[in-house]
Amino acid sequence: MRSIVEAAALDAPCRQRVKDALERFVALEQQREIRHHLLSSRRHRAAIVSLMDLLGELEETNWHEADRSVFTEFAALFEDIAQHALRGASDLRLLAEGVTTE
Repeated sequence: MRSIVEAAALDAPCRQRVKDALERFVALEQQREIRHHLLSSRRHRAAIVSLMDLLGELEETNWHEADRSVFTEFAALFEDIAQHALRGASDLRLLAEGVTTE
């Protein structure tokens, strides 16, 4: 867009207003992306809390459980927690670095 503004036949004051508006737009878009990363990391945290609640049932499970598939389900919960943790960490790193996903 900047190259289009530069190439456009605008007088100097008009060109500067367009440049200023474009810079404000870019800044607002970057802020939106940064907020997105924070909200996304919060959603991952909430998902982890919910999964941890389900995982709490592991305390009531015995090693001689008749239905062995319950252990596969618990393993899947751990894997889901790991995925949410990795994604949440990635969002927070991007936020810390000020990186946007343009």
